[in-house]
Amino acid sequence: MRTTRLLVLVLGVVVCGAGSSAVADAAVHHGRVNCHSGTIAAGTYKSLRISGACTLVASGNVTVRGDVVVTSTGLFNAGTPAKLVVGGDVIVQHHGATAIGCSPDIGCAALGADVVHGSIHAQGAAAVIVHGTAIGGDATIRGGGQTMDCTVLAPFGAPYYSVMEDSTIRGNLVIRGLHTCWLGVIRNHVGGTVRLIGNRFGDPDADEVVTNVIRGNLACFNNIAPPQVGDSTGATNVVGGQKRGECKAL
Repeated sequence: MRTTRLLVLVLGVVVCGAGSSAVADAAVHHGRVNCHSGTIAAGTYKSLRISGACTLVASGNVTVRGDVVVTSTGLFNAGTPAKLVVGGDVIVQHHGATAIGCSPDIGCAALGADVVHGSIHAQGAAAVIVHGTAIGGDATIRGGGQTMDCTVLAPFGAPYYSVMEDSTIRGNLVIRGLHTCWLGVIRNHVGGTVRLIGNRFGDPDADEVVTNVIRGNLACFNNIAPPQVGDSTGATNVVGGQKRGECKAL
């Protein structure tokens, strides 16, 4: 299964906290905003909390000076052509789901240029879908994945899956204890080490780990399916350190 176009149907306007209202003006500044549903307009936000189904506008710039927190009831679609810049971290809580960055794989004309100056931390998240994003710190997915059953569709119209593609990660990439349908780690540049440990997937073609440039080590242990090329037609990973465990041949 290749990554499927993200289908999040979000209508209406953003519901904002702190007395703010989101209008389509990139020069507008907002405070700490809690989005319960709707569209997040262009502009600058002090922080952003996603408590429901929320999506970025189709174009323009959305700047968050602090953190973006996707709560257990949050579904954050930042996989639009709009540019997202986060000054702090992106935190995805238990059962939350997020898509960050654009890609032809999810229906965009080209790769996006989203930036997370801090780290991406997901703990028990249902789905973490990252394309074309520059991450200043680490990217960590621990647990979660919602279900390994690929016949169960998530709210975004595809089976539950996670992916890290076409992105730059200055720190480490760690994916541990993820139980979902499919995972891809493809065409990334990683400044630290990549660790894939104890993950389980419902699709036998899952766990495609290809065409990455990794400055540190690539370590893979106790994954089912084990890391593979799959149908990605990708190239061997370029690793500055050691290839360990199931990733020795990759």
